[in-house]
Amino acid sequence: RNSACFGVYVRSNINAASVEIGAQNATAGNVIFTRSSDLLRARCNKLGSLVDSATTNSSGLTVAVRTGAAVEAVFKNGVSVDSGTETSLAIESMNFYIGAYNDGTAAASFSTKPIALAFAGSGSISQLLLYNSLQQYMTSLQTQV
Repeated sequence: RNSACFGVYVRSNINAASVEIGAQNATAGNVIFTRSSDLLRARCNKLGSLVDSATTNSSGLTVAVRTGAAVEAVFKNGVSVDSGTETSLAIESMNFYIGAYNDGTAAASFSTKPIALAFAGSGSISQLLLYNSLQQYMTSLQTQV
């Protein structure tokens, strides 16, 4: 509940009102919009306002992170681009969807963005180390963004 992260690595730059990963219902939510109306928007274990940051590029690694009861951030390519202080909510028993979000009854807000990978983990993961490691791996495959 108070230590979590999830993210996606998008391979192209598309400005669209779609969710790349998430699950959200009337009581709690976890979603990432990598670029919607030139905003990167995310929510991690909460229902209130989205943490957002201006962006003109959806490609790369985007991660929503929660490291405390009222500590959240959104990262782009290993760098924190915004943070929030809304209190976390109890974790819902819902499956995360990739390429859309689970609204509790069906998939919603489908994405057309090509997603190279998606993950979930602890809030204590070093986002810069994660990004650099992924870039090194993707470079070895000649598929980096």
